[in-house]
Formats: sequence, structure tokens, C-alpha cells
Amino acid sequence: MRFSPFPEDGPEKPHSTVPTGPSRERRRILRACIWLAAGYCVAIIFLTTVMRGFLGGERYELTAARMTLFALAPVLIMAVSLALLWSRSRSLRSMAAQSVALSLGAACIFGLMDQSLNVYESSQAAFDLRDFSYNMLYGSALVFGWCCLLVAYLFSADLMERERRMHAWREEAMNAQMRALRYQINPHFLFNTMNALAGLMEERAVDQARTMLLSLSSYLRATLTLDPSADIPLGEEVAMQQRYLDIEQERFSDRMRVSIDVPVSLGNTLVPALVLQPLVENAVKHGVCSMPGLVEIAVSARVAEDRLLLVVENDFCPSAGRSSHGTGIGLRNVRERIALQFPQRAALTTETVDEGRRFRVTVCLPLRWG
Repeated sequence: MRFSPFPEDGPEKPHSTVPTGPSRERRRILRACIWLAAGYCVAIIFLTTVMRGFLGGERYELTAARMTLFALAPVLIMAVSLALLWSRSRSLRSMAAQSVALSLGAACIFGLMDQSLNVYESSQAAFDLRDFSYNMLYGSALVFGWCCLLVAYLFSADLMERERRMHAWREEAMNAQMRALRYQINPHFLFNTMNALAGLMEERAVDQARTMLLSLSSYLRATLTLDPSADIPLGEEVAMQQRYLDIEQERFSDRMRVSIDVPVSLGNTLVPALVLQPLVENAVKHGVCSMPGLVEIAVSARVAEDRLLLVVENDFCPSAGRSSHGTGIGLRNVRERIALQFPQRAALTTETVDEGRRFRVTVCLPLRWG
């Protein structure tokens, strides 16, 4: 098992949402290690002095030698920490072995320093192997305890950083999927509009063709400049669908009637951009295009408790069967988009009403205000 205390540098993607860079992460970990080491040293000094005296043990006399040793302990701790932090070996096994070696080395330095200061203060005549061995065991246990704590922290920090990156990558993947879903707009609309324009030009209905072309230009300009992962006010969404229906009304003339019932008070509620587009397009394709006579397309919105309900209805011919109202890419597109953006909080349902003569699609979204 391998892990890296510091994230590796890598090429940044444009508009990346990864929260922190490698340099910033290094500084954050270094600051945390300094505070953790300071707390560890204070705890050890407290346990070996104050608690020792409180429990009835022999009190340490704070001589110059003892104060020097107390000052040496944090220096050794920091040296061991830096060696682990900047180590090139990233495997857990390697860092464990390195911790043992660093602990023995630091304990040896501490023991030699203690012996030297004792000799200097004449508290003992010469090098005491027994006292040195005790200091080695005691010191190596303390330093190894710190190494275990540090490695555990580094491992935890690395896991948290990986989780942050995974979350950012999941967001990128979700945004990419939502863009792909939004761009699955039926190209037949554009083809049919161009054909209708050509027919109007052949009929020399120049004014009507100009109106239709301007409406198409305005609609495409409004939709293609939208951020596919953004939310927009419901009023703006309905206005775009009104432009689309105006274009379709130019094509179908008196065979199509549009009814929009969206209260002004709901105009500032937020909805995913173009969430109604596939539904309105389906209503035209499987309603107006699939049956003779006058067909009504109704778009409405209302609030039910803490949910916003968007409803698109259209007349259809019951004898044409289920395919007349479609269950393909349009409905699946919207269902997947809202499921990605609002997990477990959004739904799309379909039903037939008015004795099976009308098809209704209801989109249930969390009620949010812009």
C-alpha cells in the first residue's frame, strides 16, 4: 500500500474545481505538524515532570543540563518529522521502517547528550552504559510514538485530500454529463424550421419568413450562451420556451394553440437551464406533428408544499398508442438531468388525462428562490 503525504504536481485542467494546490497543501500539513509536535512535547514534559511529582515520584531538579535536554527533545522531534515529511519513499512499510531507524537514532543522540551533560556537571564520573541503555529505550519509545502519530496524521491527511479531489472530479464528471444531456436537443427542430423557411421563401411570404428567422436567431442566441450546469429563473426559462413555440406556431399556423399559466410570483424560482425544452419539443413532435386538427400545448407551474411542479400537457391521439407521446430521449434526458442535480429530491412523472386524450408530464423540483 502506497500513499503520498503531499499530492503530486500534475497538469491543471481549465476551470478545475480542485480546492487546493500541492504547495498550499504542503504548507497546511507542515503547520499542522508543528502544532501537533508542540502538543506532543508539552504532553511528554508534563507527564515526566509534573505528573511524576504528583504521583510521588522523585522530582527532577531543573538544572542547566535538564533544561538543555528539554530543549533538545523538540529539536529532535522536528528533525525526525522533517525527515518523514520530505522522505521520497511513499509506501507505508518503508515509512514504518524509517520511523524505527529515526527513533533509534534520535534516542541515541538524546542518550549521548544526557551522558555528556551528566559528566559535565560531575554527577557521574564516567560513561554509564546502564543509564545510557535506559535512556535509549525510553527515548526511542517516545520518538517512535511520535512517528506513529505523525504517519497516522499524514495518512489521514492524504485520504482527506484524495476524497476532496475525488469529490471535485465527480463534480466535473457530473457537469460534463449534464452538458452532454442538455446538448441532446432534437436537431429535427432546426431542420424543420429551415425547411419551413425555404417553403415561405418559395411562397414569397417574405415578411413571415423574416419574422420566423428573427425568432429562430433570438432563440438560438439565448440558448447557446447559457451555462448548461447553471440554474436560471423560471420566468427566463418560460420566456425561452415561448420563443420556441412562437417559431413552431409559424410552421403550423392555426393548427397549434399555446397556453402558458405560470404565476408571476414564481418567476424568480430557480430551475435547471432548458429543463422544459425537451418536454415542449416532445409536445410539438408527438402532438401537433402526429395528429390532424387543432392541438393545444399547455405549460404551467405551481407550488406544492416545498416543491415546484412544472407541467407540460398536449393533446394526442389515443389510437396511435403509447409511442404517440414518446418515452425516449426527451423524457430520459430530463429525468437523468434532475436526478444528477437533485439526488432523491426530484422526479419526473407521465400520465394521460382527460379520458386519455391528453398527455401530461410533471417535473417535481425542490423549491428554490433566486
